[in-house]
Amino acid sequence: MAEYNILNYLKTEDFLTISAALTSLTSIFYFTNSAFACGTITLFIAAAIDFLDGMLARRRGNTTEFGRNLDFLQDTITYCVAVAVLLQLTIDAWWMIYFIILLVSASLVRLARQQLVKSEEKQYVGLPVTFNLLLPLMYLFGVANPLAHAGLITILSILMLSHKKFRFI
Repeated sequence: MAEYNILNYLKTEDFLTISAALTSLTSIFYFTNSAFACGTITLFIAAAIDFLDGMLARRRGNTTEFGRNLDFLQDTITYCVAVAVLLQLTIDAWWMIYFIILLVSASLVRLARQQLVKSEEKQYVGLPVTFNLLLPLMYLFGVANPLAHAGLITILSILMLSHKKFRFI
């Protein structure tokens, strides 16, 4: 059973992925304790760690199926759960829950498709879920209008679920 030893799976980059997930959980802790600005900044730190782990894995040729799965879970926490918690706690409109459900559903489907579709590096089918960070950015800039958030969530969701290919530098 040595082939199932967790140490055989973990690479240096995977520890960064775990760090990003834990940093995202810390942001949720801040959100639930009404420290929204600290939580938002912590969420952006988690996103920076997420960017770093992927870049490092590709440069070092250390991309593995285990790492992809771990990244999928981390992305779910960072770009779905943490963003949803922030929105639920800061946007004062009872109907906003329906848009939060839309955002999380579209994000999860987009992430699942990403696990199946192997596209060229720097090319994505559907808008990457990292763009969900536009919503906490709105919070940082003081945009609290529920209609603005609902509109952006609708646009993000449509683009994430689209089959359009996005290319980034």
